[in-house]
Amino acid sequence: MPASNTFGARLESLRGSIQRNIHVARLAATVEMSKPRTRGTGYALFALGIALGVLISFLLQFLAVLVMIALGFALGYAARSYVSKRRKDRFLQERLLR
Repeated sequence: MPASNTFGARLESLRGSIQRNIHVARLAATVEMSKPRTRGTGYALFALGIALGVLISFLLQFLAVLVMIALGFALGYAARSYVSKRRKDRFLQERLLR
């Protein structure tokens, strides 16, 4: 009898362990199912990343265009100033030679 009681106790212990594991698995499944669906979040973040990339790219190109315009004005001003100075020097030299 003691052997059968030991076997019965082990069987009962195993049965209780299985029931606890089933309970934990059900609880975990319930918690998992109660979470909000996040599949669309990845797509939304992906789309947001692309939109931000396009926006940053556009802004950098716009900034590059502004820099080019500023350089054009600066070079034009420098060239005009240089030509004006040369004309002035030539005018003064011709006047002095008269």
